Parts: sequence; structure tokens; C-alpha cells
Amino acid sequence: MSWEMMSTNDIKSIAIIGSGKVANTLGNLINKKGIEVFAVSSRNNDTGIPLANKLNCHYTENYLELQADLILVATNDDSVIEIINSFPEKQFIAYTAGSIDLAEIKHPNCGVFYPLQTFTENRTLEVNQIPILLEAKNIHLLGLLSELCEKLDFSFQFSNSEQRKLIHLSAVIVNNFANHIVYIAQQEAQKNHLDWELFKPILNETFSKIQELGAKNAQTGPARRMDLSVIAEHEHLLGFEEEFLQALEIPYRVIDVATGDLGSSAARKFDCEAWVPSQERYREVTSTSNCTTFQSRRLKIRSRGADGVEPIATLNGTLCAITRTIVAIFENHQEADGSVRIPKALQPYLDGASHFKLK
Repeated sequence: MSWEMMSTNDIKSIAIIGSGKVANTLGNLINKKGIEVFAVSSRNNDTGIPLANKLNCHYTENYLELQADLILVATNDDSVIEIINSFPEKQFIAYTAGSIDLAEIKHPNCGVFYPLQTFTENRTLEVNQIPILLEAKNIHLLGLLSELCEKLDFSFQFSNSEQRKLIHLSAVIVNNFANHIVYIAQQEAQKNHLDWELFKPILNETFSKIQELGAKNAQTGPARRMDLSVIAEHEHLLGFEEEFLQALEIPYRVIDVATGDLGSSAARKFDCEAWVPSQERYREVTSTSNCTTFQSRRLKIRSRGADGVEPIATLNGTLCAITRTIVAIFENHQEADGSVRIPKALQPYLDGASHFKLK
């Protein structure tokens, strides 16, 4: 697309609203490329004034005092719409938020300058590490923003608000979700007194392969096989346990144990908890776990398949914890006279008796 009729000579100065990580990074990069950052405005003087000093520009708390060829709004999402709609219509203005629909903003000369990157304090990013997504209310402003990207050496793409929301969502998954998974691994390592340095090579190799091969092809082991039959069999084992408790006529519930409560031995675990009237609470009587390769690695059980020799995945289930189950039967089936009603499923094994008394 050609923007020959839309010269960036119109953008000789930029003002920035905000003083957070995005504002700092973009301000520094713009300044390095010789485009004047005329002023900074922020609600937080503690961060705004140092940014203005670093960029050698004017500072004001009142953003309505700003005058520049382009005003860049790099604040939190909640304040963007109010800020932009308060400016005169002739002012060119763009915001950096990824999740705000441009249609929500009334200002006729508004655009989007969304940097698709994660920003961290005291970490330096270069322009080739920050792709920019552009959108604008009019073709003239879109041309100005695209030429600004070219002048700053940013790679950029045009993206409407719907596309940008999907990109923003995927970026959150790639960044925040992946980061949290690694954080959980770090916690487990720390809890078990493991040296985290041991994991850095595999972490680096994992993300390197994702970029080179794609996430699907970079996956290895049982996760790559997408072994849905294992999941089905796990639920099948749970079905046996539920059928057993139902036959014993014991009130119970099933807990799909939260990931944060799982130990290192299981990727998923179901607990069957029986009601214990004397305690007025449910207590675990049995469980079944998807141990993936935890058990087989320790037992050195392997199989040879398309991916070579590797540990097998195992399921672990206990149909009945005898003592706990007897307690549940006694507590739930005791009659007023002190006798215990025998569940029908057990009566054939006790000469047809329907009750018994403890001596």
C-alpha cells in the first residue's frame, strides 16, 4: 500500500500520556530515532517526572495542556476512552491498548498503535522485537501512523478491532499462561530443594523448538500423542469406584482435585469422599490418579513406539480402602437400636443377614 500523499512531515513531535512500562519503552525508542517527544503527562508524578527528565521534555499533570502533532495514550485501559474523547477533534491521537474497540471511541482522528510485546521494568527492547498493530478512524491518520512505524523501524500490520482482540487474547495465553506454568514448576523445584538452574536448558530448548517447529511439532512424549484413551480409561476407573460406593449405599461426592493441590505424582486426580455423620463432613475413602510417567520412570518401565523407547503412562486407582469404607458403612447405616443395616450388595456374602450388632 502506498502512502505517498500522506507525509510524516506532519508528525514532527509526539506527546505521551502515561509513565508506565509501555510509555517508557516507546518514549525511549522514539527519542533515539530523532523524533521529538515534546511532553509527558501522567497522574503519577513519581514516575512521570523521571520519564520526562530522561526524555529531556516538558512535563505536566494536566494532559489537556498537551500540544503535539501526535498524542500517544499509553495508560491503563480504564482511562483511555475518557482521555481521548476529551481532546479537540482536530488533534491526532492514538492509544496503545490491545483490547479496546476503536468503535467505542467518538474522537474522529483517533487510531491504534498497539505494540504486541510484554514490557518489564529495566529490560531494554529493540524496535525489531516489537511488532505494531495499526488501526485508525480515517485513512489519513492510518497513513501517518504507518509512516511513523517505518521511520522508527517498527514492523507493523493493519488490524481491525476484532482481529486485534483475538491477537491480544492469544498473546495473553502465550505470555501470562506460559509464564504461570513455569512459575508453578519453580515453586515445585523450590519446595523439593531442587536446583532451578538444571531446568533452564530444557526451558530454553522448549521455547526455541516452539519458534522453529511450531508448538504442535515441538511437543514430545504422551502429550504429543494426545492419548485421549488414557483420559477415558481414567474416568472408567472412577466409574468403578462410584459404582462400588453406590452399591454400599454410602452418600458420597467426587472431587476433581485442583491443579494447585496435586503433588508431583499426578497430572489429574479424582477423590471419592464419603459422608461421615459424626464429623459432619466428607472424608476421602478412595481415589484414582493419572500419573503420566511418574511411576514408570521410577520403576524403569518403558515401551518402544514411533518416538523410540520411552516411559509409559500409568493410571492408579484404589477401589476400596477397607478401614475407611467400614467406618462409612457403620456411620451411615446405624439404626436407632444400635444395629447396623447391611447394604443389599453385601448381604449374599453374610448369609443373607440384613443387620448385625456390635458386641
